[in-house]
Amino acid sequence: MTDIEADCSAGIASLVFELSDVERSQANDSRNPRRDCFLNEARAEQKRRDQRRHVFGHLGILNDPAWDILLELYIAYTTGSQLYASVVGAESGIPQSTALRWLTVLENEGLLRRRFDVMDKRRQWVGLTPLARSLMDRHFAHVRAREARMS
Repeated sequence: MTDIEADCSAGIASLVFELSDVERSQANDSRNPRRDCFLNEARAEQKRRDQRRHVFGHLGILNDPAWDILLELYIAYTTGSQLYASVVGAESGIPQSTALRWLTVLENEGLLRRRFDVMDKRRQWVGLTPLARSLMDRHFAHVRAREARMS
């Protein structure tokens, strides 16, 4: 086997592993019907953030990049999407250098993991760890319970 064939085989094996990882995470989603409600809560949280930025944005004082990144990754996970490290935070208006710095902080805290793209080793996929998903689920369960008590 040539070096090129070995690299191709390794790339295919890595791609199969990534696809099976996505299938496992989607299978786990189907066992948690509450996650659809949590997705709605996460999207509502983003809308509240956007409204807050619309009103106060010119002041630049209400920024929370870590939370914005966690929300973005949670929504991506819940919808079965994947995000590259280079685009995380873009939707939230977080500068790329700030987002990359916060990705490192969140990774060090055990809340996200990075994987190299098998097709382009310069890019990295990022996603929430099981711990982060559990914490986000717990947060949105509390949000839903609080809203239910208020209605």
